[in-house]
Amino acid sequence: MSDNSPFVTIILPVYNGERTLKETLESLLAQTYRHFELLIGIDGTKDGSKAIAESFKDKRIKLFENDSNLGLGPNVNKLIALASPKSEFIAMAEQDDMYVPERLQWQVEVMQQQP
Repeated sequence: MSDNSPFVTIILPVYNGERTLKETLESLLAQTYRHFELLIGIDGTKDGSKAIAESFKDKRIKLFENDSNLGLGPNVNKLIALASPKSEFIAMAEQDDMYVPERLQWQVEVMQQQP
């Protein structure tokens, strides 16, 4: 990967997502495109979501926790504001989805070809 490769920030808002979060994180961390950061916003969750996210020891993960539930919009906006200034692209992830390994690679390629 060259230094001028796009840097991607994946934002993952989480609210009581313990049932599916482990599989979602596994699928995101298994991406073929590896030059990304993953910002997880734990939004006033009352379940084990935070512990699940903390169990992943990957330097690309940055975990943020809101003391109370802000709601999806404010949580997403907060995560976008926390994105690295080096990010060229922001990708949204959902706490209950699994992603094919090529997802980010395909998206970056399309965005580069069709700016």
